[in-house]
Amino acid sequence: VKDPYGLPYIPGSSLKGAIRTVLLGYKLSMNPPADQLQSDIRYDSRARRRNELERNLRKPSQMVEETFHILKREKVKKENAVCDELSGLRISDSKPLNTQDLILCQKIDKGIDGNNQILPTFRECLKPEIKIYFDMTIDESICNYKKSDILEAVAYFFDNVNKQYKKYGALSQNRKCGITIGGGAGYISKTVLYNIYP
Repeated sequence: VKDPYGLPYIPGSSLKGAIRTVLLGYKLSMNPPADQLQSDIRYDSRARRRNELERNLRKPSQMVEETFHILKREKVKKENAVCDELSGLRISDSKPLNTQDLILCQKIDKGIDGNNQILPTFRECLKPEIKIYFDMTIDESICNYKKSDILEAVAYFFDNVNKQYKKYGALSQNRKCGITIGGGAGYISKTVLYNIYP
């Protein structure tokens, strides 16, 4: 995203969303979900029409999402976002970068058969090795995660994502541990399905 002065930055909500996925994936791997949830997702995903599929998968996905809804609030249902312990994790927008930090990248879809499909789509991306700075605040009276917990979850999730991407030969062996965010980052990096179905 660019700010009013034309300088690129990454919204804190993007990084927090990625961290949320990482923590959820880690939590699901350490405490596998009940067989019933796996069965519900399998059964519901067989719906033939897309609108039916979305409606059927809403319940299991809400159950997974509500993993963080552990705060007890008077007169508030558990499903309400104010019961989410990650409301105690705050991440600022990144400090502005320079337009010289950007590069234009072409979209390439890599199939499991190893073939590349080069698409006529380009995106502005950050150049490799650009450092990005965010401020993160953890209210420990609400959020049970510490910085060390987040870093441990990131490393675990990264390894899990890397295993899946290696099937496509899509990543170099020396890739540094991190979180992948943004458009075109790949489905595997944005889902916890691989943690539900190892």
